[in-house]
Amino acid sequence: MVSLSFFSPRRPPSKQRTSNVEYVPNDPCPRLDFWISGSRDDLVERILPYLTRSYREEQYITTIIEQNPWMAELVHSESENEKEQQDEDVEPDPKDFAKCKSNFEKFPQPMVDSLVSISRSWFRILFRYTFRARYANDTDHESTHLDIEDLYGKEFNGRIDEKSLLRRSTLYKEYKDIYKETKNRPAWIDFCARIKSFCRIIKLETSSTKLEGIYEDLQRNLPQILLGRMEEMKRMATSLQDELEIHRLDESLKACRELMEKLLPDDGKGKGAYRPRGQEYGRRWREFFAKEWQRCKKERPKDHPLLDLVDQDECFQVGQNLYGTLSERIHNHQEYRNQELGEVLLKMIFSILPQDWEEVRRWDLPTEKKRWGVA
Repeated sequence: MVSLSFFSPRRPPSKQRTSNVEYVPNDPCPRLDFWISGSRDDLVERILPYLTRSYREEQYITTIIEQNPWMAELVHSESENEKEQQDEDVEPDPKDFAKCKSNFEKFPQPMVDSLVSISRSWFRILFRYTFRARYANDTDHESTHLDIEDLYGKEFNGRIDEKSLLRRSTLYKEYKDIYKETKNRPAWIDFCARIKSFCRIIKLETSSTKLEGIYEDLQRNLPQILLGRMEEMKRMATSLQDELEIHRLDESLKACRELMEKLLPDDGKGKGAYRPRGQEYGRRWREFFAKEWQRCKKERPKDHPLLDLVDQDECFQVGQNLYGTLSERIHNHQEYRNQELGEVLLKMIFSILPQDWEEVRRWDLPTEKKRWGVA
Protein backbone atom coordinates (compact mmCIF):
# COMPACT_ATOMS: atom_id res chain seq x y z
CA MET A 1 0.00 0.00 0.00
CA VAL A 2 1.31 3.46 -0.88
CA SER A 3 2.61 5.68 1.92
CA LEU A 4 0.56 8.86 1.82
CA SER A 5 2.23 11.06 4.45
CA PHE A 6 1.80 13.93 2.01
CA PHE A 7 -1.86 14.25 2.94
CA SER A 8 -3.18 16.40 5.73
CA PRO A 9 -4.94 14.45 8.51
CA ARG A 10 -8.71 14.15 8.41
CA ARG A 11 -11.15 12.86 10.99
CA PRO A 12 -13.43 9.92 10.13
CA PRO A 13 -16.72 10.97 8.49
CA SER A 14 -19.35 12.17 10.93
CA LYS A 15 -22.49 14.23 10.91
CA GLN A 16 -20.68 17.12 12.61
CA ARG A 17 -18.15 18.67 10.27
CA THR A 18 -16.42 22.03 10.26
CA SER A 19 -17.94 24.49 7.85
CA ASN A 20 -14.57 25.42 6.27
CA VAL A 21 -13.92 21.95 4.80
CA GLU A 22 -13.72 22.14 1.03
CA TYR A 23 -15.15 19.17 -0.85
CA VAL A 24 -14.87 17.86 -4.36
CA PRO A 25 -17.72 19.30 -6.46
CA ASN A 26 -20.80 17.14 -6.04
CA ASP A 27 -22.28 17.83 -9.45
CA PRO A 28 -22.62 14.96 -11.96
CA CYS A 29 -19.26 13.34 -12.54
CA PRO A 30 -17.45 14.97 -15.48
CA ARG A 31 -17.12 13.30 -18.87
CA LEU A 32 -13.90 11.45 -19.54
CA ASP A 33 -12.63 14.25 -21.79
CA PHE A 34 -13.02 16.70 -18.88
CA TRP A 35 -9.56 15.68 -17.68
CA ILE A 36 -7.83 16.86 -20.85
CA SER A 37 -6.31 20.21 -19.96
CA GLY A 38 -4.92 22.77 -22.39
CA SER A 39 -2.90 24.90 -19.99
CA ARG A 40 -1.61 25.23 -16.45
CA ASP A 41 -4.21 27.93 -15.67
CA ASP A 42 -7.00 25.64 -16.90
CA LEU A 43 -5.61 22.81 -14.79
CA VAL A 44 -5.49 24.92 -11.63
CA GLU A 45 -8.89 26.53 -12.05
CA ARG A 46 -10.98 23.67 -13.42
CA ILE A 47 -9.41 20.33 -12.51
CA LEU A 48 -7.25 20.63 -9.41
CA PRO A 49 -10.23 20.90 -6.98
CA TYR A 50 -11.27 17.35 -7.97
CA LEU A 51 -7.83 16.06 -7.02
CA THR A 52 -7.00 17.99 -3.85
CA ARG A 53 -10.25 18.53 -1.95
CA SER A 54 -11.96 16.10 0.41
CA TYR A 55 -14.39 13.47 -0.81
CA ARG A 56 -17.94 13.28 0.50
CA GLU A 57 -19.06 9.91 1.79
CA GLU A 58 -21.36 9.39 -1.19
CA GLN A 59 -18.28 9.70 -3.43
CA TYR A 60 -16.38 6.90 -1.68
CA ILE A 61 -15.82 3.81 -3.80
CA THR A 62 -17.33 1.73 -0.98
CA THR A 63 -20.54 3.76 -1.13
CA ILE A 64 -20.77 3.47 -4.90
CA ILE A 65 -20.34 -0.32 -4.83
CA GLU A 66 -22.83 -0.70 -1.96
CA GLN A 67 -25.41 1.20 -4.00
CA ASN A 68 -24.59 -0.76 -7.17
CA PRO A 69 -23.57 -4.33 -6.19
CA TRP A 70 -23.26 -5.35 -9.85
CA MET A 71 -20.35 -2.90 -10.14
CA ALA A 72 -18.14 -5.52 -8.44
CA GLU A 73 -18.21 -7.46 -11.74
CA LEU A 74 -16.58 -4.51 -13.51
CA VAL A 75 -14.20 -2.93 -10.98
CA HIS A 76 -11.14 -4.83 -9.77
CA SER A 77 -7.85 -4.20 -8.02
CA GLU A 78 -4.56 -4.42 -9.87
CA SER A 79 -1.95 -7.10 -9.21
CA GLU A 80 1.59 -7.76 -10.35
CA ASN A 81 0.67 -10.67 -12.59
CA GLU A 82 -2.54 -9.19 -13.97
CA LYS A 83 -2.79 -9.02 -17.75
CA GLU A 84 -2.96 -5.47 -18.97
CA GLN A 85 -5.73 -6.18 -21.45
CA GLN A 86 -8.24 -8.92 -22.07
CA ASP A 87 -8.34 -10.57 -25.46
CA GLU A 88 -11.35 -8.96 -27.13
CA ASP A 89 -11.52 -11.79 -29.69
CA VAL A 90 -12.48 -14.23 -26.92
CA GLU A 91 -16.23 -14.55 -26.48
CA PRO A 92 -17.18 -13.18 -23.03
CA ASP A 93 -18.67 -15.58 -20.51
CA PRO A 94 -22.17 -14.38 -19.48
CA LYS A 95 -21.60 -15.90 -16.03
CA ASP A 96 -18.94 -13.23 -15.38
CA PHE A 97 -21.59 -10.53 -15.83
CA ALA A 98 -24.64 -12.24 -14.30
CA LYS A 99 -25.53 -9.37 -11.94
CA CYS A 100 -24.95 -6.71 -14.61
CA LYS A 101 -27.10 -8.59 -17.11
CA SER A 102 -29.86 -9.19 -14.56
CA ASN A 103 -29.93 -5.53 -13.57
CA PHE A 104 -29.96 -4.45 -17.23
CA GLU A 105 -32.90 -6.74 -18.00
CA LYS A 106 -34.89 -5.37 -15.05
CA PHE A 107 -33.95 -1.68 -15.35
CA PRO A 108 -32.43 -1.05 -18.79
CA GLN A 109 -32.44 2.75 -18.96
CA PRO A 110 -31.38 3.34 -15.31
CA MET A 111 -28.65 0.72 -15.80
CA VAL A 112 -27.29 2.54 -18.85
CA ASP A 113 -27.34 5.85 -16.97
CA SER A 114 -25.53 4.20 -14.06
CA LEU A 115 -22.90 2.69 -16.36
CA VAL A 116 -22.11 6.12 -17.74
CA SER A 117 -21.91 7.69 -14.28
CA ILE A 118 -19.91 4.85 -12.75
CA SER A 119 -17.41 4.78 -15.61
CA ARG A 120 -16.74 8.47 -15.13
CA SER A 121 -16.54 8.04 -11.35
CA TRP A 122 -14.12 5.12 -11.64
CA PHE A 123 -11.81 7.06 -13.97
CA ARG A 124 -11.92 10.04 -11.59
CA ILE A 125 -11.06 7.74 -8.67
CA LEU A 126 -8.16 6.17 -10.57
CA PHE A 127 -6.95 9.58 -11.70
CA ARG A 128 -7.15 10.93 -8.15
CA TYR A 129 -5.32 7.87 -6.79
CA THR A 130 -2.57 8.08 -9.43
CA PHE A 131 -2.15 11.81 -8.90
CA ARG A 132 -1.98 11.54 -5.12
CA ALA A 133 0.27 8.48 -5.10
CA ARG A 134 2.73 10.25 -7.40
CA TYR A 135 2.96 13.34 -5.21
CA ALA A 136 2.83 11.41 -1.96
CA ASN A 137 6.02 9.64 -2.96
CA ASP A 138 7.35 12.83 -4.58
CA THR A 139 8.73 10.85 -7.49
CA ASP A 140 8.50 10.76 -11.24
CA HIS A 141 8.05 7.00 -11.19
CA GLU A 142 4.66 5.43 -11.85
CA SER A 143 2.54 4.67 -8.80
CA THR A 144 2.30 1.16 -7.39
CA HIS A 145 -0.38 -1.35 -8.27
CA LEU A 146 -3.76 -0.32 -6.97
CA ASP A 147 -5.58 -2.27 -4.30
CA ILE A 148 -9.16 -1.12 -3.79
CA GLU A 149 -8.39 -1.19 -0.07
CA ASP A 150 -6.18 1.85 -0.75
CA LEU A 151 -9.32 3.85 -1.55
CA TYR A 152 -11.11 3.31 1.76
CA GLY A 153 -9.17 5.55 4.13
CA LYS A 154 -8.65 9.23 4.79
CA GLU A 155 -5.34 9.23 2.90
CA PHE A 156 -7.23 8.97 -0.38
CA ASN A 157 -10.47 10.68 0.62
CA GLY A 158 -9.00 13.58 2.62
CA ARG A 159 -7.69 16.96 1.56
CA ILE A 160 -4.15 17.75 0.42
CA ASP A 161 -2.34 21.08 0.45
CA GLU A 162 -2.99 22.74 -2.89
CA LYS A 163 -0.52 25.58 -2.28
CA SER A 164 2.46 23.23 -2.23
CA LEU A 165 1.39 21.87 -5.61
CA LEU A 166 1.10 25.32 -7.12
CA ARG A 167 4.73 26.03 -6.21
CA ARG A 168 5.87 23.21 -8.53
CA SER A 169 7.07 24.71 -11.81
CA THR A 170 6.60 21.37 -13.59
CA LEU A 171 3.03 20.84 -12.38
CA TYR A 172 1.39 20.98 -15.82
CA LYS A 173 3.89 18.57 -17.42
CA GLU A 174 3.57 16.20 -14.47
CA TYR A 175 -0.21 16.37 -14.77
CA LYS A 176 -0.12 15.32 -18.44
CA ASP A 177 2.14 12.39 -17.53
CA ILE A 178 -0.27 11.35 -14.78
CA TYR A 179 -3.22 11.56 -17.17
CA LYS A 180 -1.42 9.25 -19.59
CA GLU A 181 -0.47 6.90 -16.75
CA THR A 182 -4.08 6.73 -15.55
CA LYS A 183 -5.38 5.77 -18.99
CA ASN A 184 -2.81 2.96 -19.09
CA ARG A 185 -3.50 1.62 -15.62
CA PRO A 186 -4.39 -2.10 -15.64
CA ALA A 187 -7.49 -1.28 -13.57
CA TRP A 188 -8.78 1.10 -16.25
CA ILE A 189 -7.82 -1.08 -19.23
CA ASP A 190 -9.48 -4.07 -17.57
CA PHE A 191 -12.58 -2.00 -16.77
CA CYS A 192 -12.91 -0.84 -20.39
CA ALA A 193 -12.50 -4.41 -21.63
CA ARG A 194 -15.22 -5.60 -19.26
CA ILE A 195 -17.60 -2.85 -20.39
CA LYS A 196 -17.04 -3.87 -24.02
CA SER A 197 -17.60 -7.54 -23.13
CA PHE A 198 -20.83 -6.68 -21.33
CA CYS A 199 -22.02 -4.67 -24.34
CA ARG A 200 -21.37 -7.70 -26.55
CA ILE A 201 -23.44 -9.84 -24.20
CA ILE A 202 -26.42 -7.48 -24.45
CA LYS A 203 -26.05 -7.47 -28.26
CA LEU A 204 -24.86 -3.89 -28.76
CA GLU A 205 -23.28 -3.46 -32.17
CA THR A 206 -20.85 -0.55 -32.10
CA SER A 207 -17.76 0.51 -33.99
CA SER A 208 -16.73 2.88 -31.19
CA THR A 209 -13.58 2.04 -29.25
CA LYS A 210 -13.86 4.75 -26.57
CA LEU A 211 -16.30 4.43 -23.69
CA GLU A 212 -18.11 7.73 -24.25
CA GLY A 213 -18.76 6.74 -27.88
CA ILE A 214 -19.90 3.27 -26.81
CA TYR A 215 -22.35 4.76 -24.32
CA GLU A 216 -23.72 7.15 -26.95
CA ASP A 217 -24.31 4.13 -29.22
CA LEU A 218 -25.89 2.27 -26.30
CA GLN A 219 -28.28 5.13 -25.53
CA ARG A 220 -29.20 5.50 -29.20
CA ASN A 221 -29.69 1.77 -29.84
CA LEU A 222 -31.34 0.88 -26.53
CA PRO A 223 -34.87 0.60 -28.05
CA GLN A 224 -33.59 -1.83 -30.69
CA ILE A 225 -31.69 -3.82 -28.06
CA LEU A 226 -34.81 -4.11 -25.91
CA LEU A 227 -36.89 -5.08 -28.94
CA GLY A 228 -34.35 -7.75 -29.79
CA ARG A 229 -34.48 -8.95 -26.19
CA MET A 230 -38.27 -9.25 -26.37
CA GLU A 231 -38.02 -11.23 -29.61
CA GLU A 232 -35.39 -13.47 -28.05
CA MET A 233 -37.65 -14.11 -25.05
CA LYS A 234 -40.51 -14.97 -27.40
CA ARG A 235 -38.25 -17.43 -29.23
CA MET A 236 -37.20 -18.93 -25.91
CA ALA A 237 -40.82 -19.24 -24.84
CA THR A 238 -41.69 -20.91 -28.14
CA SER A 239 -38.72 -23.23 -27.79
CA LEU A 240 -39.72 -24.15 -24.24
CA GLN A 241 -43.27 -24.75 -25.38
CA ASP A 242 -41.99 -26.97 -28.18
CA GLU A 243 -39.85 -28.88 -25.69
CA LEU A 244 -42.87 -29.27 -23.43
CA GLU A 245 -44.97 -30.58 -26.30
CA ILE A 246 -42.22 -33.04 -27.25
CA HIS A 247 -41.98 -34.18 -23.63
CA ARG A 248 -45.75 -34.60 -23.35
CA LEU A 249 -45.80 -36.55 -26.62
CA ASP A 250 -43.03 -38.83 -25.36
CA GLU A 251 -45.07 -39.46 -22.22
CA SER A 252 -48.09 -40.30 -24.38
CA LEU A 253 -46.12 -42.77 -26.49
CA LYS A 254 -44.74 -44.54 -23.43
CA ALA A 255 -48.15 -44.61 -21.72
CA CYS A 256 -49.79 -45.98 -24.86
CA ARG A 257 -47.23 -48.77 -25.24
CA GLU A 258 -47.51 -49.71 -21.56
CA LEU A 259 -51.31 -49.83 -21.83
CA MET A 260 -51.04 -52.02 -24.94
CA GLU A 261 -48.88 -54.47 -22.97
CA LYS A 262 -51.38 -54.56 -20.10
CA LEU A 263 -54.32 -55.16 -22.48
CA LEU A 264 -52.79 -58.32 -23.89
CA PRO A 265 -54.46 -61.50 -22.59
CA ASP A 266 -52.65 -63.68 -20.09
CA ASP A 267 -50.23 -65.98 -21.88
CA GLY A 268 -50.83 -68.71 -19.30
CA LYS A 269 -47.28 -68.72 -17.95
CA GLY A 270 -48.38 -67.48 -14.52
CA LYS A 271 -47.04 -64.87 -12.14
CA GLY A 272 -43.27 -64.47 -12.10
CA ALA A 273 -42.88 -65.97 -15.55
CA TYR A 274 -40.27 -64.67 -17.97
CA ARG A 275 -41.27 -61.25 -19.32
CA PRO A 276 -41.46 -61.39 -23.13
CA ARG A 277 -39.08 -59.30 -25.21
CA GLY A 278 -40.20 -56.48 -27.46
CA GLN A 279 -40.54 -58.72 -30.51
CA GLU A 280 -42.77 -61.10 -28.57
CA TYR A 281 -44.93 -58.21 -27.38
CA GLY A 282 -45.12 -57.01 -30.95
CA ARG A 283 -46.30 -60.41 -32.21
CA ARG A 284 -48.89 -60.77 -29.47
CA TRP A 285 -50.17 -57.22 -30.09
CA ARG A 286 -50.63 -57.88 -33.79
CA GLU A 287 -52.72 -60.96 -33.00
CA PHE A 288 -54.75 -59.12 -30.37
CA PHE A 289 -55.32 -56.10 -32.60
CA ALA A 290 -56.41 -58.15 -35.62
CA LYS A 291 -58.88 -60.04 -33.49
CA GLU A 292 -60.32 -56.85 -31.93
CA TRP A 293 -60.46 -55.13 -35.31
CA GLN A 294 -62.55 -57.89 -36.82
CA ARG A 295 -64.80 -58.14 -33.76
CA CYS A 296 -65.37 -54.39 -33.69
CA LYS A 297 -66.06 -54.31 -37.41
CA LYS A 298 -68.61 -57.10 -37.09
CA GLU A 299 -70.29 -56.41 -33.74
CA ARG A 300 -69.85 -52.63 -33.45
CA PRO A 301 -69.61 -52.69 -29.62
CA LYS A 302 -70.43 -49.36 -28.04
CA ASP A 303 -67.48 -47.28 -26.79
CA HIS A 304 -64.90 -49.65 -28.29
CA PRO A 305 -61.65 -47.71 -28.98
CA LEU A 306 -61.56 -48.89 -32.61
CA LEU A 307 -65.20 -48.15 -33.42
CA ASP A 308 -64.48 -44.93 -35.31
CA LEU A 309 -61.51 -46.44 -37.16
CA VAL A 310 -62.65 -49.81 -38.50
CA ASP A 311 -64.04 -48.27 -41.68
CA GLN A 312 -60.68 -46.66 -42.48
CA ASP A 313 -58.55 -49.35 -44.10
CA GLU A 314 -55.30 -47.39 -43.70
CA CYS A 315 -55.70 -47.59 -39.92
CA PHE A 316 -55.51 -51.38 -39.81
CA GLN A 317 -51.87 -51.69 -40.92
CA VAL A 318 -50.82 -48.80 -38.69
CA GLY A 319 -52.62 -50.36 -35.71
CA GLN A 320 -51.12 -53.80 -36.25
CA ASN A 321 -47.58 -52.40 -36.36
CA LEU A 322 -48.17 -49.88 -33.59
CA TYR A 323 -46.17 -51.65 -30.89
CA GLY A 324 -43.06 -51.81 -33.05
CA THR A 325 -43.55 -48.21 -34.22
CA LEU A 326 -43.80 -46.90 -30.66
CA SER A 327 -40.81 -48.92 -29.49
CA GLU A 328 -38.71 -47.58 -32.37
CA ARG A 329 -39.54 -43.96 -31.55
CA ILE A 330 -39.08 -44.43 -27.79
CA HIS A 331 -35.71 -46.17 -28.09
CA ASN A 332 -34.42 -43.67 -30.68
CA HIS A 333 -35.88 -40.55 -29.12
CA GLN A 334 -33.23 -38.08 -30.33
CA GLU A 335 -33.44 -39.28 -33.91
CA TYR A 336 -37.22 -38.84 -34.04
CA ARG A 337 -37.66 -35.78 -31.77
CA ASN A 338 -38.07 -33.36 -34.70
CA GLN A 339 -40.14 -35.69 -36.88
CA GLU A 340 -43.88 -35.26 -36.68
CA LEU A 341 -46.18 -38.22 -36.22
CA GLY A 342 -48.46 -38.91 -39.14
CA GLU A 343 -52.16 -38.17 -38.89
CA VAL A 344 -53.20 -41.83 -38.98
CA LEU A 345 -50.62 -42.79 -36.36
CA LEU A 346 -51.77 -40.01 -34.02
CA LYS A 347 -55.37 -41.03 -34.55
CA MET A 348 -54.53 -44.62 -33.59
CA ILE A 349 -52.51 -43.66 -30.49
CA PHE A 350 -55.18 -41.38 -29.06
CA SER A 351 -57.90 -43.93 -29.79
CA ILE A 352 -56.10 -46.44 -27.60
CA LEU A 353 -55.36 -43.96 -24.81
CA PRO A 354 -58.28 -42.89 -22.55
CA GLN A 355 -60.47 -40.14 -23.95
CA ASP A 356 -59.51 -37.83 -21.07
CA TRP A 357 -55.79 -38.60 -21.35
CA GLU A 358 -54.74 -35.00 -22.10
CA GLU A 359 -56.42 -33.80 -18.91
CA VAL A 360 -55.58 -36.56 -16.42
CA ARG A 361 -52.38 -38.01 -17.99
CA ARG A 362 -53.06 -41.47 -16.51
CA TRP A 363 -55.15 -44.54 -17.23
CA ASP A 364 -57.04 -47.09 -15.12
CA LEU A 365 -56.51 -50.67 -16.34
CA PRO A 366 -59.93 -52.14 -15.34
CA THR A 367 -61.68 -49.24 -17.06
CA GLU A 368 -59.60 -49.63 -20.21
CA LYS A 369 -60.12 -53.41 -20.34
CA LYS A 370 -63.84 -52.79 -20.08
CA ARG A 371 -63.67 -50.41 -23.06
CA TRP A 372 -61.96 -53.12 -25.09
CA GLY A 373 -64.30 -55.80 -23.85
CA VAL A 374 -61.49 -57.93 -22.42
CA ALA A 375 -62.21 -57.47 -18.68
